[in-house]
Amino acid sequence: MPISFRRMLEHSYPVCAEIEPGKEPEDRWLETAEQMKPDAFSVVDSPLGIVRPDPVASSVTLMQKTGIECIPHLACRDRNAAGLRSSLMASHQAGIKAILALTGDAGKSGKPVFELNSITLIELMAEMNKDGYDFFIGAACNPNAQLDFELKRCEQKARAGCHFFVSQPVYDALLAERFYKELKSRTSLPLVIGLLPIVSYHMAEKMSKVPGIRINEELLHKLKESEDQRIAGLEHALELAKQLKQYSEGALVMPFADPEVFEVVKKELIS
Repeated sequence: MPISFRRMLEHSYPVCAEIEPGKEPEDRWLETAEQMKPDAFSVVDSPLGIVRPDPVASSVTLMQKTGIECIPHLACRDRNAAGLRSSLMASHQAGIKAILALTGDAGKSGKPVFELNSITLIELMAEMNKDGYDFFIGAACNPNAQLDFELKRCEQKARAGCHFFVSQPVYDALLAERFYKELKSRTSLPLVIGLLPIVSYHMAEKMSKVPGIRINEELLHKLKESEDQRIAGLEHALELAKQLKQYSEGALVMPFADPEVFEVVKKELIS
């Protein structure tokens, strides 16, 4: 029987891959996923409010296809409390225990709900655990945000009952070190660090406009001046991965449906 993500986070350094279920009827996203060999897949829930297939249903399909554990994101944007509880019940019955609890991005499709937020969703899962469920509850954090505010949010999430943190992508090792040390002074919960390799200047410009992500000028300049931006971006990602491993208990690589990028970064992280 495969070792669970929960056990890996306790005893080793799991390297996970973020995957975005495809919008098209075909299963091309599954073909992409099959080319990666992460310790677990992190399955997003309509990021930036752009509608994607349900993360729990997609996780079931992906687990059946690959045999690899999935950690679905569960956002409060599209479901009320009853709907979230229903999704959690279905997830548990399918053997999916690790869940990342999110408030969710307000999107342009449909009317957002937000009856709960990430903290009250964590509380809901913690209450369900008292009734016989066995959720391994993840919470998001952002080392790029204002430090004191973000640490207070992390403390709130820890008190609500989360078991681990997953960070937004980080591009500054010193910032990651500071955040990690401050977080560890307040809680012993493990941190899975976010790594999103930037492989072109265009991608860097685009990602720098995403709320919660901060890309430093050094990387922007390096990509802009490089003759081969993909190689330059991967070199930066590998050096960053080596540094960030010191300040985390696991990693979430966000390869943007590029299996080669994932495998290269994973090799660095497990070496």
